[in-house]
Amino acid sequence: NKRLKVNNLKLTKITCKGFRNLKPIEIECNESNEVYIFLGKNGQGKTNLLETIHLSCLSKSFRSYKASDLIGFEEKFCQVKIEYAEGQSHEITITKNPLQKQLKKNGVKVTAAHLMGEVPCVFFSPDDLANMAYAPRLRRRYLDILLSQINTDYLDHLMQYESARRQRNALLKKLREKIGGRGELEYWNQIMAKAGWQIHSFRKETISSISEMSEVRYQAISQEKEKLIIKLNTELENLEGTAAYLKKLVNEEATDILFGKTNFGPHKDDLQFELKGHDMRQFSSRGEWRSLVLALKFTEIELIKIKTQKIPILLLDDVFSELDETRQNYLIKAIEGIQTFLTTTHLNHGQSNLKKTALFRVEDGEIKRVNKP
Repeated sequence: NKRLKVNNLKLTKITCKGFRNLKPIEIECNESNEVYIFLGKNGQGKTNLLETIHLSCLSKSFRSYKASDLIGFEEKFCQVKIEYAEGQSHEITITKNPLQKQLKKNGVKVTAAHLMGEVPCVFFSPDDLANMAYAPRLRRRYLDILLSQINTDYLDHLMQYESARRQRNALLKKLREKIGGRGELEYWNQIMAKAGWQIHSFRKETISSISEMSEVRYQAISQEKEKLIIKLNTELENLEGTAAYLKKLVNEEATDILFGKTNFGPHKDDLQFELKGHDMRQFSSRGEWRSLVLALKFTEIELIKIKTQKIPILLLDDVFSELDETRQNYLIKAIEGIQTFLTTTHLNHGQSNLKKTALFRVEDGEIKRVNKP
């Protein structure tokens, strides 16, 4: 493989005010530090700090779909900002009354699509174990976030598809109640077929790379030569192009009207993980899931580097508590050269082995730099 020339877009400053329980913060990120450790008891605001970075990079929270949830109880608005690469910045302001979300890049108003991928970001928490094992929606979300960061066309198609699906579902409910005619369905069918097929194509192409790269990483983490296969389970597998997809949507109209929703499309896709020829959801141990999720996250980092020539920011939310010594050592080695922000309730042996660190204490929403544990 040719050596990649990558741009390491390290954050230089993080500021926020009015965000959840956090006091106003201003964190300078020194070039000499790669790992920023936020130490504190549960419920003090450590994860909220990671959330501000995630929101600034991707315009979305990793745990809340309601923008109003991000504003502190006594606050009228919240504002988060990151600075990077020679004074460039992302700034997000959310107001409570009226509820509005404003995004800015370098001080100029932009859409979410203009922020996505500018500063790539990878988030990893113990919840990922359950998300990957039990929730198809969250497995799709993992894929969507990755693809949106490495391909802006994918994000455009995804937004078009979801908008059309909402409109089509609203129309289907009316038709079920015998309100209006079916002529408008043709319009939404065409938009969904075109955008949906593009989504399917991007996913199918990327899954092949994810499977191959994750297997190598899984074997390195588990220290066993186990066969790992990742598949895309999709209803579009046997279709050939947009025309076939459109025909399928038309054929399904009667059923969709009966249920009042669209029952066919990439919004029902799922990821399947097979280890040693068996479905991991039925046969794998918690340790094997830990290895899988760790492998997926570092595959995500590598794909972002390959496709965008950028090294993503890494956010680790109390992950050391879930990993044994072998997996901790893999993680420590793998994050070298990556600007990393991690939270922990206590400093263990693994974290003490990290190099180029800056330590902060988090207590009741206040974040303070400290020199020693």
